Amino acid sequence: MSDASELEGTTSFSIPQVPLEKELEQSYLDYSMSVIVGRALPDVRDGLKPVQRRILWTMYRMGLLPPPEKKRKSATIVGETIGKYHPHGDQAVYDALVRMAQDFTMRYPLVNGQGNFGSLDGLPPAAYRYTEAGLMPITSALLADIDKETVPFIPNFDGEEFEPTVLPTRLPNLLINGTIGIAVGMATSIPPHNLSEVIDGIIALLENPNLTVDDLMQYIKGPDFPSGGFIIGTSGVRQAYETGRGRVVLRGKAEIAHDEKEGIYIHISDLPYQVKRQDYDTKNASGFVNQVEELMRRGRFPEIARVENLSSKRGVGRRRRGGSRSKRSQRSPNVQDTGQQIESYTGTDVRIYLRSGTNPQVVLNKLYRYTKLQTSISIITMALIPVKQAALDPISGKTVEQEKLVPRILTLKQLLQHFINHRKTVIRRRSEHDLRENRKKAHILEGRLKALQDIDRLIELIRGAEDTNAAKQSLMDEFELSEIQATDVLDRPLRILTKLDREKILEELEQINEKIAYLEELLRSEEKIKEVIKEELLEVKGKYGDERRTKIIPDERARDELLYLEEETALIQERPIIIPFTNQGFIEARPLDSHSKQHRGGKGSLVTYLRENDFIKDLIVCSNLDNILVFTNTGRAYGFKAHQIPISDKKGKKTPHINQILRTSEENKVAELISIPDFDPDKDIILATKLGRVVRISLSEFHNLRQTGKKSVTLREGDNLIGAILASNEQEEIVLITKKGQVSRFTVGEIRKTRCGSQGVIGMRLRDEDEVVAISPVRENHYLLTCTKNGYGNRVDFNKIRKTRRGAKGVRLITTGSRNGPVVSSKTVKEESQVIMVTKKGKLIRITAGEVRLTNRATKGVRLIRLESEDEVRTMALIRSDFMARESAEAIQRITEAVDEQRVPSDEEEE
Repeated sequence: MSDASELEGTTSFSIPQVPLEKELEQSYLDYSMSVIVGRALPDVRDGLKPVQRRILWTMYRMGLLPPPEKKRKSATIVGETIGKYHPHGDQAVYDALVRMAQDFTMRYPLVNGQGNFGSLDGLPPAAYRYTEAGLMPITSALLADIDKETVPFIPNFDGEEFEPTVLPTRLPNLLINGTIGIAVGMATSIPPHNLSEVIDGIIALLENPNLTVDDLMQYIKGPDFPSGGFIIGTSGVRQAYETGRGRVVLRGKAEIAHDEKEGIYIHISDLPYQVKRQDYDTKNASGFVNQVEELMRRGRFPEIARVENLSSKRGVGRRRRGGSRSKRSQRSPNVQDTGQQIESYTGTDVRIYLRSGTNPQVVLNKLYRYTKLQTSISIITMALIPVKQAALDPISGKTVEQEKLVPRILTLKQLLQHFINHRKTVIRRRSEHDLRENRKKAHILEGRLKALQDIDRLIELIRGAEDTNAAKQSLMDEFELSEIQATDVLDRPLRILTKLDREKILEELEQINEKIAYLEELLRSEEKIKEVIKEELLEVKGKYGDERRTKIIPDERARDELLYLEEETALIQERPIIIPFTNQGFIEARPLDSHSKQHRGGKGSLVTYLRENDFIKDLIVCSNLDNILVFTNTGRAYGFKAHQIPISDKKGKKTPHINQILRTSEENKVAELISIPDFDPDKDIILATKLGRVVRISLSEFHNLRQTGKKSVTLREGDNLIGAILASNEQEEIVLITKKGQVSRFTVGEIRKTRCGSQGVIGMRLRDEDEVVAISPVRENHYLLTCTKNGYGNRVDFNKIRKTRRGAKGVRLITTGSRNGPVVSSKTVKEESQVIMVTKKGKLIRITAGEVRLTNRATKGVRLIRLESEDEVRTMALIRSDFMARESAEAIQRITEAVDEQRVPSDEEEE
C-alpha cells in the first residue's frame, strides 16, 4: 500500500509556521522560568526552595517531627522524596538534605543528622545508605498549622499525592538561614541572620510600618554567621538592606599568642563563613591551611615556620575557649595569650608558628590580605514573591485571577513585610478553618440539646421508625434538626442522653461560642491579627533565640582596619637595608648599620655567603618599605616589596632565590634591581641599555604589576638593561657612562615618552667594543663619583662635563687602562654622601664621597678599595642622606643612654 493510501480517511491538520528565533526565545524563557521557580530561587514567605520544602514535607509525613525524636535512613527519605514529590536526581536531593543538617552552613539547622554529614576540613558526607536523619525541634515552627488549610496544596507530578506550595512558617527562615542559588540569568545570595534580632525587627515593623532601614538596623545589626567571625563595617550591609545588593567584608577570629617552647604563634579559632580549614584532596585543595602552605612554598610568607591544624571534629555551636592544644602545648601548658582569649564556635584551632625576629602583627596583616582569613561576601536579596495575575481558565474559558511567583530583588523592609503578609494570611486562613470547625461543633451540640428536651419522645420516634432513614427524618421533623444534627443524635449511645451530659454539653457549647466570638472578632480586626503574630514570634524567640555570634566592627574602626590592610607595610618599622644580588639569582637583605663606615682604600668586610661558582652581580641600598622593580635580561619587569626579602643571618646560607619572592619560574636572568619609594604618577622612569638606548616610561605603568610581570622594553639581540633613574620634568639632565670612561650629558626632554614595550631611542653612540654601564641624574652642587673594576675612581664636578645632544659619543670622564680597568659604576653624590662598593667575592666597603679627591675629567683617580687577588669591583650603591641622618641620631641616642647608665647619680637622685 502506498503512503497516500495509508493517509486516506485521516483527519487533515496544519502545522503552524513559527519563526525559529521566536520559538528559541520562547523555549529559552520557559526553561529559564522553570529553573528559577522550580529549583534555584527560594520563596520569600518560607525561605525554602522546592527541593527543601519537599524534603521537609516528606519527613513530616513520615512522622520524623519531634517529640519523640525519630530518625530514618537518609536513603529512605531521599527515595520517598523523589518517588512522590521531586522527580530529580537522588544526589541533588541528598545534597539539599545534607546542607539543611550542617551546623556550619545553616545558622539554625532544620534537619537532625546522625552520621557523617561533612566537615569544615573538606571531608564529604557519607553516602545516604550510611546516615540517618530526623527533623529538628525548630522545624516544627515551619510546619505549624499546616493541617488547618493555612496554605494551598497542589497535586504532585503523577496526581497521586498532594504537596504544599509554601509552608505556614512562624520562622523568618529566609533571613535567619539565608540561601544561595544560581538560576538562568540571575542569582541570589542571602546571608544568615540572628533569629532574635530578626524577630525584634519584625515586631518593630508591625508596630510602626514607617520604619526606615536605619531604624530597622537598630534591631537587625547585620548578618550573623554560624562560624562567628567579624564583619568589617556596616556600609555594605546598609547598602544591601537599602537596595538589595551589597558586599560584606568578613574576617575570621585570630589572636597573637606565645608559648614558652614554641615562641610566638598566631592562633586562629574561627574562619569566615564557608571557608574550609584544610582540604585533604591534594588535587583540588582549597582550604585555608592549604592556601597558607602554598603561599609559604611560593615565598610569600618567609616569616612562617610551619602551620598546624589541631581543630576538633565537633560541630558548630559547641563553644570552647582557646581550642584544643597540641602535644607540645600540653607538655608546656603555660601558654600566654597577648590578646583577649576568644571562643570558637566551630572547634577550629589552627596555629601558625613564626620565625624568631618576626613582627606577628605584620604576618597577621598579610594573612588578612592574601588568604581566606578575610573574605568578602556578596549579598543579593533575590527571592520569589507571590503576584496576582489575570489568566485564562482552560476549562471555563473565563479570565480568572491566579497567583504566580516572580523573582524580585528586595530590600530588608520588603523582606520583612512579605513575611508579615504571609503570617497574616496564614492566621486568617487558620482562624477561618477553626471558625468553621467550631461552628460545626456548636451546631452538633445544639442538636443534642434539642434532642435532650424530650428524651422519651426521642426514644419513641426511634423505636417506631422502620429504618435509620425513617428515624432520621422523624427526628428532623419533630425536633427541627438538620440532617447533620439528626445523624449525630442517632450515632450517640443512649447512655450519654442524661441530665449530667446535658450540663457538660452546655458547658462545652459555652466555651465553643466564646471561641467563635473570639475568632469572628479576630477576623474583623487587623490589630488583633498583629497581636497574634507578635505573641507567636515571641514564643519562637523564647524557644530558639540565641546570642549573636558574628561581631560587627563599627564604621569608624572599619575604615582604619581596611586602610591598614590596603598598605601591607603599615606595621613595619622602616629601616635602611642593603640588598646584594648574585649572578645565580640568590638575594638577601642586611641592615645597613651592620656595615660601619671605613676609610678609602680599606679591604672591606664580607657582605654575603657565596655559593660555588657564584658572584655578586648587583647591590642596592634602600628602605625596607620601598618597592623593588626587577628587570630581566629580556626586558620583562616584576615588582615586590623590599620587606619581603628575609633578613639573613650572619653567614647568609639560607638566602632565598629571586624566583621564590617573585613567585615565578621564569628562567631569564635578572639584569637590574631598582628601588622605588612610591609610584608618583608625575614621575617618569628612564631605562638605559648596554648598547646605549634609553626608554622613557611613566612610572605609574609599573604600579601593581601582575605576578606574570610586564614587558617593559623590547631589547635587541645582545642588549641588556643596565640601570634606571627617576625624572620629574623634561628640563632635568642625565648622564650615560660607558665602561671605557666616556660620558654623555643631555636633557630628559630629548627622550620621547613611550609606553611599555618600546625599543626606545639612541641615547649615546658607542665606540667599538664599548658599552654603557651606568645612568645617573645631574644635580646642582653635586659631583659624579666613578668607580672602576680594579677599585680605583675619581670625583668630578658636573660643570666639568660638557653638555651634548642625545646620540652623541660624549667626552672622556676617567682614564681606563691596565691599572684602573673598565668602569663598573657611577653615582651622583654630595661631599658628605656615603657610597657602598661590593666586590665579586662578596667584600663590601662603605666610604664617604668627600674622601675621594676632586679632580678634572680624564684623570686616573685614586684607590677606593684594596682588592684581593682575582677579585674585582662589581657595583657601587649610594646611601640616601636621610638614612645617614637617622644613623647619626640613633648613634647619639645610644651614646646618651650609655653615658646615663654609667654616670654617678646626684644626692638628690639617690634620695
